[in-house]
Amino acid sequence: MVQSGLALAASVTLLSALACASGGTRAAAACESQPADSVYQGSEPAWRACAVERPARLLSPGQRINWQPPGGPALSGTRCFVAQLEFVVDSAGLPEPGTARVVHSNEPGFAQAVLASLPDWRYRPALRAGVPVRQIVSERRTSALVTRIVAVPAGSGPPSVPPPTSPPRC
Repeated sequence: MVQSGLALAASVTLLSALACASGGTRAAAACESQPADSVYQGSEPAWRACAVERPARLLSPGQRINWQPPGGPALSGTRCFVAQLEFVVDSAGLPEPGTARVVHSNEPGFAQAVLASLPDWRYRPALRAGVPVRQIVSERRTSALVTRIVAVPAGSGPPSVPPPTSPPRC
């Protein structure tokens, strides 16, 4: 009886180890460089966040994004502008010039303004095996434009405008 209990415990341990190993293999395969990542490879490899022990972390988003929303008729409501960028942060924590690309944006002018602000951003560099390494980083920036139309009857005093509310989440 004791032998069968030990055999069962050994089997469970072996099956658990195999399950973890195969799951780790799938996770490692999902984290390997993709063909599109070849544009980021320079003299040293650039890693995805899942392949480093400590991913790069944004310390300072740089200066304010210098951008004006597109003109047009003033409509009451909220418009959200989004830019998703991907670029390499070097082993010193700086975005590498020439590696940035716009992955998605709903307003090209906003995306270009975010790209222009990128040289001012600072990161804590990624670590792999305790050594600072290059990492492919993805960042999303948003901006909201809130407009309100206040109707003022002719001949009345100045309008009573409600205080601004907190900015919407895009």
